[in-house]
Amino acid sequence: AELEPFVIGNLEYTPLNRDTIIDGNIYPTVEVGQAYPSSNDIPIPKPTGALIIPATVENGGITYRVTAIENHTDKKATPGGFYGCPQITSISFPDGLQRIGYKAFAQDPNIEGIITIPASVNYFGERAFYGCAAITHIELQSENIPNLETTVVGIFTLIPGNDLNPDLYPIFIIPKGQIDNYLAEWNRIQFVYYEDSSNVFS
Repeated sequence: AELEPFVIGNLEYTPLNRDTIIDGNIYPTVEVGQAYPSSNDIPIPKPTGALIIPATVENGGITYRVTAIENHTDKKATPGGFYGCPQITSISFPDGLQRIGYKAFAQDPNIEGIITIPASVNYFGERAFYGCAAITHIELQSENIPNLETTVVGIFTLIPGNDLNPDLYPIFIIPKGQIDNYLAEWNRIQFVYYEDSSNVFS
């Protein structure tokens, strides 16, 4: 039987029909997003300040790994995980996260500074960081290039405007020696600024 979503605090977790293997152990998985009340419920406040996505969450005696930031309903009908949360100022992602989905943080204009994407993330959905104008850098820790649902333009445009203006995008911090690989894999990215991680964090 399909397990129902559950809410802890102001985050909603939806069990997924796929397991993940970590250190030889098999774990059930969930995706996470902001909690939307049903029509008769008391409104649930949106997340504010520092958003910390947990690595694991327990419900009904089951420990789940959090592997995706997505929306469990039809993706085009309902906004993504933390779409339109203007009071979020920073994000901390857990190791083991695999997917940052459709509009996961779109229109969150006060997330600021450097956003660190753990090496476990292997997928970015359309408009995942669209309109996040205060982000300055995105640090990508994976040497395996994550897949993109659309293009860098469609996912990482922080300020809508002329696609070829590099000031509309974050500066990407790439693992040492991997810039050419990212350039080859993520087409239409050559006009975006890069830094080698060894230059930034030396």
